[in-house]
Parts: sequence; structure tokens; C-alpha cells
Amino acid sequence: MTDAQKSLNADTHPLPLPPENDNPYQQLLDTVCDAVLISTVTGDVTDANLSAAAVLLYDVEELRRMSIASIIAIADANLLPAILTGLDTNRHVLLEATCTRKDGSRFPGEIAVSRIHNGDKTRLFLFIRDLTVHKQTETALRETLSRLEMQDRARALLVSNVTHELRTPLTSIIYGLSNLLSGVVGPVTPPVRQYLERFNREGQRLLSTVEDILYLERIETKTLRLSSIMASVPRLVARAIAALELSARHKHVTVNRDYAADAMFTCCDPAKMNRVLVNIIGNAIKYTPGGGTVTISLVKHPGKSQTLSVRIEDTGVGIPPHAISSVTDRYYRVGDQADGAGLGLAIAKDIIEMHSGSIQIASPPPGRNAGTLVSINIPLVDQPDLLVLSTDAATTQRVMEQLIPAGYNVSAVTGSKEAMDLVRDKHVDLLIVNIPLQDSDGTGTIAAIHGSEYKRRIPIVVITAGDLSTAQKEIFSCLSIPILKKPWQQDELLDGIERAFLASAATAGEEDL
Repeated sequence: MTDAQKSLNADTHPLPLPPENDNPYQQLLDTVCDAVLISTVTGDVTDANLSAAAVLLYDVEELRRMSIASIIAIADANLLPAILTGLDTNRHVLLEATCTRKDGSRFPGEIAVSRIHNGDKTRLFLFIRDLTVHKQTETALRETLSRLEMQDRARALLVSNVTHELRTPLTSIIYGLSNLLSGVVGPVTPPVRQYLERFNREGQRLLSTVEDILYLERIETKTLRLSSIMASVPRLVARAIAALELSARHKHVTVNRDYAADAMFTCCDPAKMNRVLVNIIGNAIKYTPGGGTVTISLVKHPGKSQTLSVRIEDTGVGIPPHAISSVTDRYYRVGDQADGAGLGLAIAKDIIEMHSGSIQIASPPPGRNAGTLVSINIPLVDQPDLLVLSTDAATTQRVMEQLIPAGYNVSAVTGSKEAMDLVRDKHVDLLIVNIPLQDSDGTGTIAAIHGSEYKRRIPIVVITAGDLSTAQKEIFSCLSIPILKKPWQQDELLDGIERAFLASAATAGEEDL
């Protein structure tokens, strides 16, 4: 006997062979593997096949004297009319029911019912399939899935706890190393500086991995939330480059910026977008040999005027063609020698897609024979409209000199009423108040704007030359209003605007809950 014959014999349902019969109808009925019952429309069984006898433990003759109601547990007075109604519009009706054998045992069954008209007679054909093994398998799968979900929750909790525990001391260590390198405790000799920079660099790398794991855990559990504000893309890029400056210098890789600090804004969560840029620019630096370059450019997406492409192009080793479609998959690493956890690009892709953007990768870049080009495509938004309320012309001028080159639309007024009218009647994204004002200390105006129904959530930044009273500090703190002391630097003002936008977004999110 061949292997095929053995397999065929093993898979054959253990039914007795049908007796020799010259009736083609009976021969066909007895060769059907499923249990078949034929009944009248009133539920009286008129015929059955050998499979039905084997499954239900009755003789065929016994089955011919029974009713559907004695076999199918839910066969009440409404079942057959419902089946007949269903057969008026469908070729067959499928239902699940408990079936009863001759010995009283029961099994779950799947029953397909069809109808045949033969002259003036109508017959129902019921094909019964025993679902016992199927149900057992389904129950086992559900139990296994439940155990896996419990294990996955335990794993996620462990990862979250461990990474949180790691991040706190790592942040302290990096902060201490930065202070030592800046000479807080005294001059640092070149050999000591070399070691400190190495420790700082490795600490930063480990912290980046820990933060990637935290991001991944939040993405997988769908707990990652965006606090989106209007943010300057050139400033986001500059911040990411500054964070990677030590790594680039250590590898002797030059990072170039090929763009002007133009009015390019997107609606994003700055911290999450910083994670994206640090991951992608960091990858470019990591896989570019010493003496190479990484160039970041900002260009309008071809054919999409409201989409900006942040292009990170390097002169590194590149990505093999077969791996390009997989490098944004979690845990995927190119080659056996690649370091890292294989999370950076995957997390960047997830976060960018949460911002309604996309990532494209080309290796080598068009027109080149080496290197990699990663393009981050994100939506552009209009420049934010900022209003300055100040009775001091010098302060107003300084604010405008710092914000207009950064891409903001800035206008100014000197009166509180005029400011409130503009806030009410015009689209104003943020208000900068220089206090005290000529006619008041400005606190009442700020409280009135925050308490008004027409612009409750408008972000506000306060500039002051003197010390604030305890009451003013408490009011501004409760309203999450950043305070700048004169004289201030441009970065301090830009950071204050970002904090004010974020505070307003957080307040809006709380009110929406």
C-alpha cells in the first residue's frame, strides 16, 4: 500500500460501507459524509443517510419514524416557519443548535437547511455537522489567548516599570556629567574630558533606547497621546541637531542645514516630533563614516503645496535594496553587526503617521551611488498670528525683531480694550502682555481674557521688568502663563511661546474629556 493510500485510509470517516443498492438516489445519499436528514415542511423525517445513523446512533429506519424536534434541541414551533421564511430569499439557511443522540448525549451541531420542490411535494434537506472538536478547539484557543493577553500585560507592566526606573537615574547621571564638562566644579583636563564625554555619550545612547522602549509600550497599548501645537519646523530641527552634536563631533561627521529659517510651521507634538528627528538624524550619524556629512533640508513636497518634506540625506553605508521595505518594522536590523534595538525608525514611522504624515526612504538617494535619504512628509499650517499688548515701544520692537524673523505674524497694540477687541474679533493665536501697562498692572486684563467665553483658551506670555507680587505669581501659575524677565534672549521667548501653546492645548484636552 502506498503512503497516499495509507493517508487516504486514515482520513476516511469510519462509516460502514453502504449496502449494494440499485437506487441511484439512495447511493448518492449514503455517500454524503455529513449527516443528512430529509423531512417534510412540518418536520417529519422521511429519510436519512448512513452518516446520520452513525452520528445520531439511530438506525435509518428509526430516524424515518422521528421528527426534527426530537433531534434538534431548539426545534420549537417557530423554528420551521423561520427556516421556510429564510429559504424564500436564500438558497440555504445556516444555524447552530444542540443535537440529541439516541443514548441521550448531546453535541453542538452546525445545520445547513435547503429546500427541494418535487411536483406537489416539498422536502427540507438538513445537513448536520458535529462541531464538538471545533468548539473544543475554539475554547482552548480562547483560553490560550486569554493567558497570552495576561502574560503580555505583565510583560508590558514589567517593561514600563523597568524603563521608568532606569530613566530617572540615567537623567541624573547625564545631568551631572554635563555639569562636570561645563566646569561647574573646576577645570577639566583633556584626558578627563575625553572620559567624561564618552560616559555622557554612552549615557545619552542608553537613555535614547530607554525612551524608545517607553514610546513603543505606549504605542502598543494605544496610550500615546499627542499635545499638538503650531510649531516652527526649523526650530524643531535645530533642537534635534543640538541634542546630537556630541555624537556627531565624536564620529567626525559634519551636520549641515540646507534651509533658511523661513515661516514653516506644522501642527505637532514638539516632544514626539523631537523623538522622530533625533531617531532619524541619529541613525544617519551612526551609519556615516568619519569625515562624512549629514544634510538636513526643508522643501515643499512636489505637487503638495501644503506638505513639507524634511529631508535627511547622509553619505553613509546605505541600506541594501532588499531591506528598505523592512527597516521601519519593529526590531528589524540590517546585517548581523548592526547595533541598537531596531526601534528608532519604527517608532518614528508610528509617530509621523499619528501626525497625518509619512516617511519615505531611498538608498542610495537619486543621482548618488551611496548613502541614504529619509524624507519626513508632514502637513504645513499657516503662520501663527501673535498680538503684543505693551505701552513700552522698546519692548514691542524687541519682541518683533525676535519673532518676525522666526516666521511669526506679529501685530501690536497699546490699550487693553483694543487688545480684547482684537482677540474677540480677529483670529489671534497667542497674546504677549508686557506688564505693567500704562493704565493698570495688566493682571485684570489677563484674567478677563482667560475668563471670557469667546477666547477662553488663548495662550498668553507675560513679560515684566520688575518683581511680581505674590498674588500675580499665583494667578499666572494657576493659568499656566510663562513669565519672562527683562532682558530676555530670543530662545527664552520662543520657549515661552511653546510652553504657552502646550499649556493651552493641555487645558483644551482636559475640557474635552
